[in-house]
Amino acid sequence: GIVLTGGGALPNGMCDIAERVVNCAARNGLPFGVAHLPEELISPSWCVATGLSMYSAKLKTRKDWRRSAPGLIGLLR
Repeated sequence: GIVLTGGGALPNGMCDIAERVVNCAARNGLPFGVAHLPEELISPSWCVATGLSMYSAKLKTRKDWRRSAPGLIGLLR
């Protein structure tokens, strides 16, 4: 199956359209796992921002993580 996120997941019937196009189950994603997340931010529109914040926090807690080059290129290496 697939998970729809972002503002494009909000229109009515978007999951039905996605299921017909990709021929598998589709659902809207919701950001969970962040303590004290305001209720206004629990929607598919905020999934990417929440996920990237969680990923960034996870990277910062790893002790062996070091960038070899500045910026995005350093993260990808």
